[in-house]
Amino acid sequence: IDFENLGIDHWNQLIHPDDRMYAINELEKAIVTNCDYLVEYRFQKKDGTYIFIEERAIVLPGMQKMYGTMNNISERKKNQAILYENEKRLKEQNEEYLTLNEELVERNIRVAEMYDELLRAKEKAEENDRLKSAFLANISHEIRTPMNGLVGFSELIIQPDLDDESKKSYAEIINKSCNQLLSIINDVIDISKIETNQVTTNETNVLLNHLLSNIYQFFLPTAKSNNIQLVFANKDINDDIAILVDEVKLTQIMNNLVNNAIKFTSSGKIEFGYDINSEFLEFFVKDTGIGIEAKDYELIFDRFRQVDLGMARNYGGTGLGLSISKAFVEKMGGRIWLDSKVSEGTTFYFTIPYKPIINKEKKKLTINEKQLAIHDTNILVAEDEDINFMYVKVLLDSLGFKVVRAENGKRAVDIFTNNPKFDIILMDIKMPIMGGIEATKIIKSINASVPIIATTAYALSEEKDKFLAAGCDDYISKPLRPNDLMSVINKFINK
Repeated sequence: IDFENLGIDHWNQLIHPDDRMYAINELEKAIVTNCDYLVEYRFQKKDGTYIFIEERAIVLPGMQKMYGTMNNISERKKNQAILYENEKRLKEQNEEYLTLNEELVERNIRVAEMYDELLRAKEKAEENDRLKSAFLANISHEIRTPMNGLVGFSELIIQPDLDDESKKSYAEIINKSCNQLLSIINDVIDISKIETNQVTTNETNVLLNHLLSNIYQFFLPTAKSNNIQLVFANKDINDDIAILVDEVKLTQIMNNLVNNAIKFTSSGKIEFGYDINSEFLEFFVKDTGIGIEAKDYELIFDRFRQVDLGMARNYGGTGLGLSISKAFVEKMGGRIWLDSKVSEGTTFYFTIPYKPIINKEKKKLTINEKQLAIHDTNILVAEDEDINFMYVKVLLDSLGFKVVRAENGKRAVDIFTNNPKFDIILMDIKMPIMGGIEATKIIKSINASVPIIATTAYALSEEKDKFLAAGCDDYISKPLRPNDLMSVINKFINK
């Protein structure tokens, strides 16, 4: 720096333009206040480049003089700049690390939550596997029990020296075993529909007291044989109530609850019925049986849970009835619950929407089979299975009907085309060459008025709409029960 010729004006001009006003202002402030002077600025060298200067000075009051030093701090400034950049980068990195750490903490929390969920799912899956394994073992036992009765007593009943009383007893056992086996199959089908979300409702006009009276009559012999008083609370109501409801599901729910009440009541009383409010029908089934602990109120509605509770070993059954009932109630727009005390009894309640049939003629749902107009009634039976046809033929022959067989749908069409004067057609749905639905459409195109009754092993109530849409006039599921078959035939003969 050219200190020899450094006057105040020259000094000002050598200060970097960006720092000049700052340095001059600080100098004037020191002179006015008689304070020491310390300032940093960029100062021009002889070669025209700038260096950083730290100027320190002492102002002598009244003498208008200053004494001080000018130190080259360029290296320090350079290092400070490097330090600043390093600190800046370090701060940015720290912020990144903090953000990353927060994300890692959140991820760790999520991982922990996922682990807990997986652990619970694993435990649930293991529990389900255990329950299903127990269920399969129990269902195997449940199926083998009636099968043992069917096979064993079927062989015994054909013994040539068997007396009539034994034959009657064996036949009753065979019939009971068939009903038990059919009930198990229906439970498995229903729970499969629930698992795959295929449950639908099919509402029809139903006389409520009549439906419940049939349930009462059905269970009355079993209740009496178990020393149980069975009571239908609403049976004395003279004016029956016509409602819109899924008859099949309501019947099955009540059957499950009454059957459970009988199963878990060794003696005493079982009462069932309903109450009406403006929006819902509230049904109840009350027993004096073993009761249920409060901690198990929700568990007993789980699938296979009866097996888990160890009840199947003592009381039998698939353990599916309550879960099926719960699914059906909820599908119909209601809810199901219970109240119970151990060793004192249990009351199950459930609701369904109340849909009364107003100003509709209430015709009785029962059919008097004695009104059958059998004379000159020709029935075409389309059935490919020999045993099934033999059963239907024996049944219809015994009542005096004239029966003709078609081994498949095409054969049924050919027979009807050549002789279209059949009064009723019993049409199996699943047959070789041509199925029952296709055959029905063809026959209806020939004569739309001939009654066609679908007979099928498809046990799903939802299938009825499909058969009716194809042209069938009614539907009955296999196994065919004599009273049910006669009732539906009688309906069309009377017409």
